[in-house]
Amino acid sequence: MAYSVSFCSCSINYDNLSYITSHLNSKKHIKIKNTYKKWNSERQQGIQTIIRAAESKKAVINEFLKAWVNANIPLEKVDKLRPFLTTYCREDGSAIPAADTLRRKYLPNIFEEHLQALNTEFKEKSVAIIIDETTDSRTYSVVNTLFSYRNSTKLVSVNYLQTINNTTIGQIVIQILAEWSISFSVPLLFLSDSAAYMKKCYRE
Repeated sequence: MAYSVSFCSCSINYDNLSYITSHLNSKKHIKIKNTYKKWNSERQQGIQTIIRAAESKKAVINEFLKAWVNANIPLEKVDKLRPFLTTYCREDGSAIPAADTLRRKYLPNIFEEHLQALNTEFKEKSVAIIIDETTDSRTYSVVNTLFSYRNSTKLVSVNYLQTINNTTIGQIVIQILAEWSISFSVPLLFLSDSAAYMKKCYRE
């Protein structure tokens, strides 16, 4: 009985396994096989195929980035992982771009989705407002604002200010309440430290 090898259309006897193995390992067969694979990969793809591949690639990148952000891992670490992904996750892993591309092209969309989720969770709710000022690694003044509703407490705003006083803090609070469609009479609690400007902000 004979067995037809599709790459080179060569019929060989398969009564003995060694005949088949010998042919598959031959230089002629390997050369024809590699040529066929190269030709097959370079064939022009249809528009629908290209679109589906692009959408699938984008979905993989977005899900990867969401998991990365939720794990609170700096994006720069992606560049260290890419060689592993390219080697062992060839179809999907090779789609993951460099950290700089992720930051510029994909992260803003993930951030907007996160804001929309927060908006759905807190909009027009009787929230408690937690607000305080700190400094970052460059000693810039940073004001963090959190909303708490029932058992959920989330950071909703980060503002960098040159001047910290009762007026600038009050402006932030008013702006945030307006953005989240929360009436001034709705918040149940305003929580901060005992800084004089925070107390004055609340009173005024």
